[in-house]
Amino acid sequence: MEKLIIVLLVFFYLMSRISTWKKRAAAAFLVVGQRAITKEERKWGYRNALRAGEKKAERFYVYSALEDFMDEKPMVPFKMKLSNGKKIPAIFIDY
Repeated sequence: MEKLIIVLLVFFYLMSRISTWKKRAAAAFLVVGQRAITKEERKWGYRNALRAGEKKAERFYVYSALEDFMDEKPMVPFKMKLSNGKKIPAIFIDY
């Protein structure tokens, strides 16, 4: 029983540390996107901030990569390409 409690305590401690580092990484990627010189760096920073869970990065990313989204129509699903080559489903609900 004591070992289970110790394992649970370690698990919850590690989960809290992961959550903290994820928030810090999201903020750092957002700053990278804001301070970027080239368009590709800006898109990379905002995309990674968005993937790390930063709420403000969504609009910044769409505005920085506007030409990538110009052909998409509202309420029609499409695949958005990520930097690692994978595609994730996305949908615009409004312009």
